[in-house]
Amino acid sequence: MSIFSADHPGVQLDATTLNNLELKEADLRGYFSTTQIRKLLDANPGCVGIRFYNINPLIEFPALLAVCISDKGADLRNTGTHATCNPINRKDGNANELSREDAYIQIKNGYSLGVQESEKFSSFFSRAMLHNLEEGNEHDGLAFYKVIWLGGRSTHLAVSSDFDSEALGLPIIGLNGT
Repeated sequence: MSIFSADHPGVQLDATTLNNLELKEADLRGYFSTTQIRKLLDANPGCVGIRFYNINPLIEFPALLAVCISDKGADLRNTGTHATCNPINRKDGNANELSREDAYIQIKNGYSLGVQESEKFSSFFSRAMLHNLEEGNEHDGLAFYKVIWLGGRSTHLAVSSDFDSEALGLPIIGLNGT
């Protein structure tokens, strides 16, 4: 199965593995409401999942850019396929749609020369992964953390979040190398 499959299960973590990651508040990269994620997926039939890029890594409050991905691993370019979350100091879960041009500028800034190499990464979450995170989720959305995973590569860990508690549930590691 290609990693760019709508059905890719991702890497679900058990409580012990999650605990060993020792997530810190400084590892938080952003929030997306489940409504915004569903909107991106549902509005784009060719979208097999979403790639999350780090943006704003040089400022105090990072954020994420979500881009719908085709089964070939390419960013979809049509309207409504790019959204940026609010920086982490704003936990309301709202996101702003971006044009392809504005998204490109955000990605370019996030990968600029002044950015630490450990921040220059993206991760892919398939429709199935995102659906599994939403399944039974009584929370408002998803929180994305930077973690170091297999081979020492940076990727995102997505967990359900009610934005007001530290309860983490059903975490999934995103696929890197995308």
